Amino acid sequence: NPREYRIALIYGVLASVWKYLVCIGLIIAASCLFSGLGVLLALVAGYAWFVAPLVKLVKSLFQNRATQPLNPRYLALSATTVVAAIVLLFWVLQSPPSKSAPAIVGFVDESIVRASADGFFEEMPIVEGQWVNEGQLLTRLKNPELEIEAAAIRAQIQEQDLRAKQAHYGSKIAEYQSALETKLGLEKQLVEVTDQLDSLEIFAPRSGLIVARKLPEKLGTYVKKGDEILSIADPLHLKLIVAIPQQDISSFTTPDVEPLRAKFPGNPVLDCPVLMVNPKATSTPHHRALCADVGGPLPVRSNAERSTPPENAEPTSNVELLEPHFYVEVTVPHQAQGRLWAGQTGWAVFSAQRQSLGSYLWHQSQQWLQQKIKAAMELQ
Repeated sequence: NPREYRIALIYGVLASVWKYLVCIGLIIAASCLFSGLGVLLALVAGYAWFVAPLVKLVKSLFQNRATQPLNPRYLALSATTVVAAIVLLFWVLQSPPSKSAPAIVGFVDESIVRASADGFFEEMPIVEGQWVNEGQLLTRLKNPELEIEAAAIRAQIQEQDLRAKQAHYGSKIAEYQSALETKLGLEKQLVEVTDQLDSLEIFAPRSGLIVARKLPEKLGTYVKKGDEILSIADPLHLKLIVAIPQQDISSFTTPDVEPLRAKFPGNPVLDCPVLMVNPKATSTPHHRALCADVGGPLPVRSNAERSTPPENAEPTSNVELLEPHFYVEVTVPHQAQGRLWAGQTGWAVFSAQRQSLGSYLWHQSQQWLQQKIKAAMELQ
């Protein structure tokens, strides 16, 4: 029955592909076991599953030539088919003309407000999403240690002032000069401490929208100098940050990079010109919304799974990307500025470097194999 023959043929091909994929996975896993001895186990398994059957097939072909001679026409047809398939894959057929990458909406000009001194949040008169004007009070910190230090320095200044007066009346010139020098040093210390106390009141550096989470919950909590408190941005000036795999950097090195086509839920396709390309690949995710552990498209792993953190990892980042990416910033068209919001995720399509379909499939399989080996090594 021709129909049954076709079904059996398709099933046999798919079963063979599945078998080889499972065998490759088992070999990868075995090569990472037993501190190096697994490599020997993987070699034995590879020989038993791939090399030995191939050798057996070749021997059977030559042994059966006397009883069952090979048909020259069949051999010619088979060789022609193989050659034609290779020519099609590596010289005729082309790889997909475009690729897609995850994108997230961000602000074009975002001002990050940081703590200028250590302290506890004493007052928070703003909320997330509130519009603030330049110079408006954002928060007030309290640092009892600085207040005590300032009071102690003032007391020492008064003490040195009294000492200087007594030395002056007693005509003790050396003691008088020493008291004045000590007083001058204390006054410099007081200026520094007073500046830190003044910086406990934090004002808006510009007008814009407050971007932060759970601000009221920060009341009473401690913040260190330099820690980020919130950011201020203009919600009508947005950009897209696109995470591109490292191997696609060649698509963005040409001087005339084509605009990316972005698609976000509820919006038409947007033509977005490239604003900036950061060619340095990194394992640090640009935004947590892109990470798979919170529903994003990029696979990540915990930094705790590594014995040493990556060189470019931020101290606050507790996850890293499995595959390094570089980031491309693109402009959001004016007509779409009011329909998107910061943190929204979507996809961007870019023109891929042209190559043969065979090369494309070969590189993709190499990357897949390298990722599997890397993941297996990390689980060891």
